Amino acid sequence: MKILIISGTPWDNSNSFGNTFSNLFAGMKNVEIYNISCQNGLSNNNITFKEVQMSDKSVLKSILNPLYDPCWEVEKSNKEIDVNQALSVAAIKKRWTIFFIIRDLIWGIGRWKRSKVLKKLIFEHKPDIIYLPIYASPRMCNIQQYIIKKLGVPVVGHISDDVYNIPPNLSFLGKRYRIHLQKKLKKLINSCEYLEVFAQNMADEYSKKFDIPCFLIGKGVTQEKIASIPPLKKSTNKPLKIIYTGNISQDRYSILHLLGTTIDAHFKGKAVIDIYTQSILPEIMLCELESIDSIELKGAVSGEEVLKIQQSADFLLHAEGFSDKSIFETKMSFSTKIIDYMLSGVPILAVGPSEVNSIAVLQNFDLAAVISNPEDTKNILNDLLNGNVDFNKKRENIIDYLKTYRDLDTIQNGIYNRLSDTLNKQ
Repeated sequence: MKILIISGTPWDNSNSFGNTFSNLFAGMKNVEIYNISCQNGLSNNNITFKEVQMSDKSVLKSILNPLYDPCWEVEKSNKEIDVNQALSVAAIKKRWTIFFIIRDLIWGIGRWKRSKVLKKLIFEHKPDIIYLPIYASPRMCNIQQYIIKKLGVPVVGHISDDVYNIPPNLSFLGKRYRIHLQKKLKKLINSCEYLEVFAQNMADEYSKKFDIPCFLIGKGVTQEKIASIPPLKKSTNKPLKIIYTGNISQDRYSILHLLGTTIDAHFKGKAVIDIYTQSILPEIMLCELESIDSIELKGAVSGEEVLKIQQSADFLLHAEGFSDKSIFETKMSFSTKIIDYMLSGVPILAVGPSEVNSIAVLQNFDLAAVISNPEDTKNILNDLLNGNVDFNKKRENIIDYLKTYRDLDTIQNGIYNRLSDTLNKQ
């Protein structure tokens, strides 16, 4: 079975897309995976058979030079890849609608459709089916819709976050842009045989909204990894160590600030929060966090170092914001980092609203100590720091949850069988 995956980022195991899709497809038998990436970057995986990339810069260059082919085939050994994505970076960091509109226009008039490299991948290798990660991006919808039309093969959709609903508090231009996006997404989703999603609430909502079958999947783990989850260890840290690793948004800053000030006020000397992040914080946030005695800012570390640091923790912190904007962004997603936390054997402290899928899962299956209401922070921290939370029971629950819902063979077999059944019906 030849499967084509059209992605917004390169297939690199160190990024979110690459990590997730390598987990879903690694070791799957009787498949050849082809990838078209609409951003340039290092190919770092052992999954793909052939990869083609194009980028904002190359598509813009094709407008200026009609003879220039904006696509290229990626060699696995190519370590020297130009990653100059000025427009992409500006659009992502600023979140200004005008940047996205300009980007869409460049791709709309660029000559990527004429690319010989792209045509070779599509027409010479002739994929049997398209497995489509779906993005909140008119540009990606246009590219994917074009390739779907050219290939004329069955399409399966993959959605990891809510891409369709309109976020709160958008500007007039932002709302118009999202309405424009909704029309494209509806057309794209209607071309799919079914959807695979990462959250049950998304499966429920999207199946009704688009009248399409939705199947729940997620990052899988092997039975060997589940069996090797370490037993709960007795802490030797004084004070107890709560570790947060990840990005810090405005909402996550608020949670870290809440926890730190609560510890300072009521549990001083009992716990410290170590924060490891690559985020560049505004000066006012930085000063506020540095003024809290129970918080230590550690800066950025590598992925390998993160794993070692997490093993030194008494509690690993997962945080989701309480604002309307944050709830909208995370309510239908599930952070794959939580699975890594479960496998570490270190107790989990989660803070966030129950409407958010990841918090709901941790709460409903009793996998973590959860603060779902900021007013409960003091009481839950008191139980946590005084040993009144039964983490041995939560460890048993984690093992049961992983065996039941995250078995890698079960997830991969489901993906493969659904793809095969779809092809057999044609």
